[in-house]
Amino acid sequence: MDYKTILRQYLATLAFRCGYAINKTDESYQEFDAGYGAWTPKQIMLHMANLMKVAGDYIEFGKYTPYESDNWDNIIETYSIQLERLDKLFEKTDDIDEKLLIELFQGPICDAMTHVGQLLTLRRMNGNPVDGKAYWKEKIELGKFKYHY
Repeated sequence: MDYKTILRQYLATLAFRCGYAINKTDESYQEFDAGYGAWTPKQIMLHMANLMKVAGDYIEFGKYTPYESDNWDNIIETYSIQLERLDKLFEKTDDIDEKLLIELFQGPICDAMTHVGQLLTLRRMNGNPVDGKAYWKEKIELGKFKYHY
């Protein structure tokens, strides 16, 4: 198996896990304030959309332009679009600089998975926890970036 397939599988897994974390939530969750300066789920999702945009922008343009929104649905859509964009870049581009690829993986791409854990914790704190899931048993497919669990 090549590194591109592994990266693409990681993105699909990230999409799956994030979708599971935010599925069937309402505004009380999106705006949930845990205190102590913690980000709300909406702020976390905006950050995650920007993390994926950072990776794609650096591969395509060598620089990054931030995305801003305060609308939950738009943020989620942008996050999905940016995941799909990144997946296509990994799938079709043979000349991605290896150093950049490693930096993007250990930076924004892995950072996003950490934020999925935060989303799940905030969901539990908000009174709407999800059941545990054996992620390794799930059918997670390359190229799927909408909620598909």
